Amino acid sequence: MTKKSTPKPKTPYELGKDLFGLASSGRSDLSTTYKKRIKEQLRLQYNRSK
Repeated sequence: MTKKSTPKPKTPYELGKDLFGLASSGRSDLSTTYKKRIKEQLRLQYNRSK
Protein backbone atom coordinates (compact mmCIF):
# COMPACT_ATOMS: atom_id res chain seq x y z
CA MET A 1 0.00 0.00 0.00
CA THR A 2 1.44 3.34 -1.01
CA LYS A 3 0.28 6.53 0.51
CA LYS A 4 0.07 9.59 -1.73
CA SER A 5 1.67 12.63 -0.23
CA THR A 6 0.00 15.98 -0.53
CA PRO A 7 2.01 18.79 -2.08
CA LYS A 8 3.65 21.16 0.36
CA PRO A 9 1.85 24.53 0.41
CA LYS A 10 3.85 27.39 -1.08
CA THR A 11 5.11 30.21 1.10
CA PRO A 12 4.07 33.80 0.41
CA TYR A 13 7.55 34.43 -1.01
CA GLU A 14 7.30 31.48 -3.40
CA LEU A 15 3.89 32.69 -4.62
CA GLY A 16 5.11 36.20 -5.45
CA LYS A 17 8.81 35.81 -6.20
CA ASP A 18 8.34 36.50 -9.92
CA LEU A 19 6.68 39.83 -9.04
CA PHE A 20 9.28 41.21 -6.62
CA GLY A 21 11.48 43.97 -7.99
CA LEU A 22 9.51 44.57 -11.19
CA ALA A 23 8.72 48.19 -10.31
CA SER A 24 12.26 49.12 -9.39
CA SER A 25 13.19 52.79 -9.56
CA GLY A 26 16.78 51.96 -10.39
CA ARG A 27 18.02 53.95 -7.38
CA SER A 28 19.59 51.95 -4.58
CA ASP A 29 19.69 54.79 -2.02
CA LEU A 30 15.95 55.42 -1.63
CA SER A 31 15.59 53.64 1.70
CA THR A 32 18.49 55.54 3.25
CA THR A 33 17.75 59.05 1.95
CA TYR A 34 13.98 59.22 2.32
CA LYS A 35 14.04 61.72 5.23
CA LYS A 36 16.30 64.06 3.30
CA ARG A 37 14.03 63.88 0.25
CA ILE A 38 10.88 64.49 2.33
CA LYS A 39 12.44 67.53 4.02
CA GLU A 40 13.46 68.93 0.65
CA GLN A 41 9.96 68.42 -0.81
CA LEU A 42 8.33 70.11 2.21
CA ARG A 43 10.78 73.00 2.02
CA LEU A 44 9.99 73.51 -1.65
CA GLN A 45 6.25 73.24 -1.06
CA TYR A 46 6.13 75.80 1.74
CA ASN A 47 8.57 78.24 0.12
CA ARG A 48 6.48 78.37 -3.08
CA SER A 49 3.34 79.44 -1.27
CA LYS A 50 4.89 82.67 0.09
